[in-house]
Amino acid sequence: MNVNAPKQITFLISLVIAILAVVGMFVNIPVVSGNAAWAAIVAYIILAAGCLLPGL
Repeated sequence: MNVNAPKQITFLISLVIAILAVVGMFVNIPVVSGNAAWAAIVAYIILAAGCLLPGL
């Protein structure tokens, strides 16, 4: 299995979603607060896809 570094935009999107998930646990953000755990999982999946799929 070859692992590649994700593109910068993929990393930044994942980072923003992960930060929103963490902040959403402490501050009421309408969409994120109720689904903070799922948002963190989505951020990880995006980052993992960026590492495993070439060109993403």
